[in-house]
Amino acid sequence: MQQYAPLLIVTAFLGALVTADPLAAADQKPVDFNRDVRPILSKKCFPCHGPDAGSREGGLRLDLRDAALGETDSGERAIVPGNAASSELIARITADDDSLRMPPVETGDPLTISQIDLLRRWINQDAPYARHWAFVKPTRPQPPKVTNSNWPLNTIDHFVLNRLEQADLAPSPRVDRYALIRRLSFDLRGLPPTPTEVDAFVNDNDPQAYENLVDAFLQDPAYGERWAQMWLDLARYADSKGYGSDPLREIWRYRDWVIDAFNNNMPYDQFTIEQIAGDLLPEATLEQRMATAFHRNTMTNTEGGTDDEEFRVAAVRDRVDTTMQVWMGLTMRCATCHDHKYDPIAQKEYYQFYAFFNQTSDNDQPNESPTIPAPTAEIAAENQRLDAEIAKARAQLETPEIAAAQTAWETNLQNSGAWFVITPQNIESTNGTTFQSLPDGSLLAGGDSPATDTYTITSQTSLRNVSAVRLEVIPDPTLPEAGSGRGAAGNFVLSQFALKVDDVDQPWDRAAADYSTTNFSVQAATTAKDLKKQGWSVDSQQQQPHAAVFILKEPLTQTSDAATTLTFRIEHQNEKPRQTLGRFRIAITNDPAAAQRLELPAEILAIIETPSTARDAAQSQKVHKYFRENAPALKPLRDKIAALQAAKPAIPTLPVMQELPVEKHRTTHLMVKGNFLTHGEELTPALPVAFHPAASKMPATRLGVAQWLVDPENPLTARVAVNRYWARLFGRGIVTTEEDFGTQGAPPSHPQLLDWLATEYVRLGWDTKAILKQMVLSATYQQSAQVTPQLLEHDPNNVLLSRGPRFRLKAEMVRDQALALSGLLSRKIHGPSVFPPQPPGLWRAAFNGRDRKWATSTGEDKYRRGLYTFWRRSVPYPSMATFDAPSREVCAMRRIRTNTPLQAFVTLNDPVYVEAAQALARRIFKEGGNTTDQRVCFALRLCLVRPATDAQVDALTELFTTELTHYQQNKTAAAELATIPLGELPDGMPPADLAAWTVVANVLLNLDAVLSKN
Repeated sequence: MQQYAPLLIVTAFLGALVTADPLAAADQKPVDFNRDVRPILSKKCFPCHGPDAGSREGGLRLDLRDAALGETDSGERAIVPGNAASSELIARITADDDSLRMPPVETGDPLTISQIDLLRRWINQDAPYARHWAFVKPTRPQPPKVTNSNWPLNTIDHFVLNRLEQADLAPSPRVDRYALIRRLSFDLRGLPPTPTEVDAFVNDNDPQAYENLVDAFLQDPAYGERWAQMWLDLARYADSKGYGSDPLREIWRYRDWVIDAFNNNMPYDQFTIEQIAGDLLPEATLEQRMATAFHRNTMTNTEGGTDDEEFRVAAVRDRVDTTMQVWMGLTMRCATCHDHKYDPIAQKEYYQFYAFFNQTSDNDQPNESPTIPAPTAEIAAENQRLDAEIAKARAQLETPEIAAAQTAWETNLQNSGAWFVITPQNIESTNGTTFQSLPDGSLLAGGDSPATDTYTITSQTSLRNVSAVRLEVIPDPTLPEAGSGRGAAGNFVLSQFALKVDDVDQPWDRAAADYSTTNFSVQAATTAKDLKKQGWSVDSQQQQPHAAVFILKEPLTQTSDAATTLTFRIEHQNEKPRQTLGRFRIAITNDPAAAQRLELPAEILAIIETPSTARDAAQSQKVHKYFRENAPALKPLRDKIAALQAAKPAIPTLPVMQELPVEKHRTTHLMVKGNFLTHGEELTPALPVAFHPAASKMPATRLGVAQWLVDPENPLTARVAVNRYWARLFGRGIVTTEEDFGTQGAPPSHPQLLDWLATEYVRLGWDTKAILKQMVLSATYQQSAQVTPQLLEHDPNNVLLSRGPRFRLKAEMVRDQALALSGLLSRKIHGPSVFPPQPPGLWRAAFNGRDRKWATSTGEDKYRRGLYTFWRRSVPYPSMATFDAPSREVCAMRRIRTNTPLQAFVTLNDPVYVEAAQALARRIFKEGGNTTDQRVCFALRLCLVRPATDAQVDALTELFTTELTHYQQNKTAAAELATIPLGELPDGMPPADLAAWTVVANVLLNLDAVLSKN
């Protein structure tokens, strides 16, 4: 033991500084295991001597007392209760030999002298262990007694004041009403109060004025938006799928569900169950299924060549990790590859918990399946109204009159008249084509095969009331093969088929073809591209005749008994000169039904020619349907139905959780070293044994997990939730490590207060508005944020809550405040995400060019709250990212506040803030009075939510005067600053004045008192 002498001497010397008595006062002062010892062991010792058996050294386990008191592999006892001098742990941490000293020298993190002394005193006090405080169910503590009994306003204040009095500190005075309404408005609504609200509260003499204000803000729809923003960080909500190409995702209906859940004050236990397992509830509603999109916010990898199973596993792991972190504040992810090194969670338990989430049907597919239609109430109501109108219109298609019209139509088709082939009197070609008349009335084109040609054919007829013309193209086996002359089945492009009657052009109503490469048109083409689109050709593979029928707008009417002269003009063209019109024939008819026959699909025509008594039900239905969809007389009714259909708003879809059928359930295995390809033992669903057991009837599904989380026996869920709310109000949690309530997390600054809040939350039925109301009604919350030298010395970080909260606003609040003060903010709630201005060119995804364009929103969507901004994980909205908004690729339990020059660049120069400054300038000019002093006072009171001081007025008046002089001499610059990007000035607003007021407004929006909550 001689090797330990030097440090033992130091330790002994420390004791001697207190008293020479072996049972010194320091040794007699009780050492609290959770407060004093566990943090040392957890940080310095557990990595090698903790829960993870795979990394445990020397057979020593220090997280459990029985194991710690036993013998190590070397036969030594690390801890001998009551005898630090005989304990190997003390010997090793005080060893002067680097090879023996613990923690190992190479860690670079040795124990301090005070830590060594704490461990020595603890062992001498019999080395008592205690379960980690967070793993013990909270019990409801009694409010402690305080000396200053006049200060507390509710139970919260007793816990806070008791701690302050222990530190010989007094609470700060109550903040004035101006600062209080501003603080409360941002905390509960995320927005500044309006001047009307401020005046009403400041001048309200009702003793309940503040409580009434709290109630009003809790009922404001903005409340749900403000607290939904917090939850969306936890839910890793985004409008894209993540990873490399980061394609877009439609999931905004989940965001709106969260807003409504907060506004409707859904109890937190129900809020939990519906998000984790709403689809598994009996007769789950649309809203309950929508809630499960919480766990469909996981990323999906749509890049080619990826393994769907690998990324499905990654998504399931993310759900496991997020569930435990959001509701229990535990770092479950640490057990993915090995036993947790600090908390009592084994790797096997990780995958047993994973098994609860492993049976959902999503599997990393680009189509996001499974998805459900998720209409809003407004969309559903409008679609219901339109569906009723559509049904009413469709009923008009089923009247006896329509049935009779169908019967007449079928009869006409069955008895339709003949076609009459014309006999040409004269034929001309623009490119020298020759023509031979054949016995069947067709014409055979001869000679060279030009790329373009126009045939003009003149004929006479005595047929009355001609209603349609038919052009047939007939393959001729006597012709050379296609490609070596006029082909037997040569393709051609028909650009125009025109008809003159006695030299008067006749308009066509429509055209029909029995074969076409695209939709056939009878209008002349204007470009080669149009010509190709309008082409009609013979199919060289079919070797069959084909025809196009041209129906006249009105049948031909003759004024005398003389024959009528018909002049046909056929224009055609082809990119390949040797494939043009070969053999063709023209016929006419005066029977509309004859023309209609060629328009009919062959299947419909065959059914019509079958006697009605011989048709089966399917055939009758086909004809019934065809007539109603195509009869010209019914076109107005069809158009009405189509217009009603087109007017129906699109129904958004939403990816949701959905269990696989039992027969398709997956087998869950432990994944060796976290590798999804390396399977260990097969596992069934189970909960971590270190926590409360499941209720006896808990199903082995996600629903069971949700019920377990909100079970009153759960030691963490309520604590984690109230701590999160507290952190949003006070700037830091009672447990500062919101993401980690485990042994590596920070201990609570006010443990009894935390437990009282947790038990109160459960007592209130998980009523979030009620627990928030208690927090903001406390005297603790209503303290002034003024920092005194004494408080700065004794409570610099406000851990003891000796003053009110003061910290910079969240990213969304910074933007929303600028828009609200300027008068631009839209209070529209719900709806698809919007695209406010951002720098160009940011959306350059590596593999998905379709998603590269940021289409800047217009109208009020340009000025929606930050909550509604489209969130793409790989390129989050830059100005909010600069103010510490997360990418949301994974769950973000809290935002770490930073201060960088880039933030000032944003609020000074970003077009959004420049536009807000311009709008604020116009508001100042219009609403602020008639003099510069009046307008300056108005502007200061509007932005700072308090009357202006003389010094503030003087400074801004001087700034305005200087800038006004400058812009009066620089009219172009004045016009630009006052109007770009907001737009033209209203009448009566001088550009120089508005430019100067824009500079003033820009300064106001950048004041620390405006950007901070105090």
